[in-house]
Amino acid sequence: MHTDITRETLHPHRALPLAAALTAWGALTAGLGLWLLVVCATVLPTRDPSREPLWFAVAIGCVAWAAVDLARVRRGSRAGWLVATVLALSVAALAFGFGALVSVIEGTHFEGYLVVIGLVLLGHGVTSIASVVMAARRAAA
Repeated sequence: MHTDITRETLHPHRALPLAAALTAWGALTAGLGLWLLVVCATVLPTRDPSREPLWFAVAIGCVAWAAVDLARVRRGSRAGWLVATVLALSVAALAFGFGALVSVIEGTHFEGYLVVIGLVLLGHGVTSIASVVMAARRAAA
């Protein structure tokens, strides 16, 4: 029997909004990853082939992170490998998202796609880490 992380480890008043937020961020992150895969296949080979490996890795990472985080929401926090994987991917996403936003701020011209990528990765990362911390606190109580 699967246990929903939000029902099992969080205060009932916070359960539904957090599950909804994590599901929404997961869907946005997966969509971002799929969009980046399309860009890698259609735009980068002719416009910027040297950056294709970077963006392909980011795309695969986004899809994988979304899948693992959505599985954690569905299965619960008892699966330790899910929690560890989500934490590692969340920290990496926070770093990349922050870097994307800094590059726009310090850059010579505005890159809107970097703002979107940065905000999605930061939002999902903060929400995922917060949910893990909240679940750990509740389990310890």
